[in-house]
Amino acid sequence: MHFALSLVFLAGVAAAEDKEFHGYVTDDMCAKEHMMEGMNDKECALECVKVGAVYALFVPDEGKMYLSDDAKKLEPHAGENVIVKGTVSSDGKSIKVTSIRKAETSR
Repeated sequence: MHFALSLVFLAGVAAAEDKEFHGYVTDDMCAKEHMMEGMNDKECALECVKVGAVYALFVPDEGKMYLSDDAKKLEPHAGENVIVKGTVSSDGKSIKVTSIRKAETSR
């Protein structure tokens, strides 16, 4: 019995490993396409956050937007292409960010 419980526990730990996400920092209101005319991606995200949106990571390869466990981690990278390392929440909507760095490629 203990062996079976140990296997279940280890499977859960393995599923919670960090993964790399290649995307860009946006906000949850605009997501993949910023809508404010005359503003670049960074300016638009900053303005949207001022009116209640939160920073998010859009991953084009998945066509999915993730919130962060701590949006302040994304803030310095608003409008930038980034590589985020982290663990997806059980509901699949957010990432517990362990590291973030600017990516070399542009979108």
